[in-house]
Amino acid sequence: MKAERSQTNMKTKFIFPIIATGMLICVFFILVFTVPRIMELNGRRQVSEMTPEKAQKLFRAAGGVEEINREAKALLYKFGTTDWKILYDQDMTDAPAIYSLYTNLEGYSGESYSGTSVSIVREGGKYIEIKYGNHWSMKFFYILDPTNLGTVDLTNLGTIVPAANLDTNDFEVTSNIFATK
Repeated sequence: MKAERSQTNMKTKFIFPIIATGMLICVFFILVFTVPRIMELNGRRQVSEMTPEKAQKLFRAAGGVEEINREAKALLYKFGTTDWKILYDQDMTDAPAIYSLYTNLEGYSGESYSGTSVSIVREGGKYIEIKYGNHWSMKFFYILDPTNLGTVDLTNLGTIVPAANLDTNDFEVTSNIFATK
């Protein structure tokens, strides 16, 4: 009986270091393969800052502020006055400038996650909201109806308020278009 117990103790003494070494090797490989991926995802958290110059360039590439305003007005009236609506590609067939702005903003969102969307929002008035970025850094363009600026309560756009009181993270592109940095 004593001999069996001593053989069991010997097996335990040899097996424990082998198991511990195996676990350390597993942890090492997990760290080697996951830490670079975590660092890669961490680098995607920040979406490059939008500046007035970048915004103007995006609007020019999409067809110009006047064309975007014309299309925004048409979309706002096409989809009624009381509904909140996410616009899909097929909804923007008659709005190529807004669709172009939308697709250009997808590049700001990163390759593996595209948080870019276009919506008609009905909070405090009616406006088009173009959202871009990712889970960690969401940014917006707000396009108000240029013919009915008085009907939209700008304080309900979150931090977007009239140009005289803009938050440091917001800026005015034109009198009816606002953006977050």
